Amino acid sequence: MSPDNNKRTKDILPIFVEEVGFFDKMRQGHIRSQARAKIILASTPSTINAEEVHLSFSQVMPHINFPVGLKAQGLVNAMCDTCAGVSMGRLQYHKSVYEHHPNIVYRFNYMKDIVNLEDFNIGGVAVDSFTSVVAVIIYKTPFVINGRPMNLIMGLSEDCAANTILGLTFLRSIKATMCLDGEGSVISALFGKTFPIDYHIPFRGGTAPSCGDGNQAAFHNIPSVDPTLVVELCDRLNIK
Repeated sequence: MSPDNNKRTKDILPIFVEEVGFFDKMRQGHIRSQARAKIILASTPSTINAEEVHLSFSQVMPHINFPVGLKAQGLVNAMCDTCAGVSMGRLQYHKSVYEHHPNIVYRFNYMKDIVNLEDFNIGGVAVDSFTSVVAVIIYKTPFVINGRPMNLIMGLSEDCAANTILGLTFLRSIKATMCLDGEGSVISALFGKTFPIDYHIPFRGGTAPSCGDGNQAAFHNIPSVDPTLVVELCDRLNIK
């Protein structure tokens, strides 16, 4: 760049904002150099109205009913989260499931009782920034792969943002495809099974439902949403 050009453009802002018709004006000769772009910048509004912003959001998340127990005696309603690096659950809830329905659980252990394992912190799946994974639960499932029974393993935390979260590692391991068209479904190529998606606010409960065989158990709890929303929903654990 020549000294003259440098002198002419030294006051130009480093970022130019395009205005509708800007390049048409340049072609017509009304704006003959980028130095005149400061006029365009000055005419660009610094604020916008809410009516101009169409930001879609939802507090309902995709969930599936995943069968647990060797004979699929139970259905655990779980949120599918491809951004979660590990499958997680709320400690109070799953400990209660273990206590009320031990027949569908293979193992429940605190980290401190497992050789070569200890509590660890994880972010992104908690009510606050980070939470500690302090226990592990292993559910029996009705699925058998290559002659071996398949278990569902989850880390447990007191501050997990939902009762049950199926993370990316689990979804990849079952070769899952999420179809969000219409009502949606999660298709597992490994199981050869389709799980319909159920959209609802993530549940956060402290006690598993208790019921007799063949009955649908239900209890009320406050879901994990903005506290200004006063909503009560029903969480279900089907026990056959």
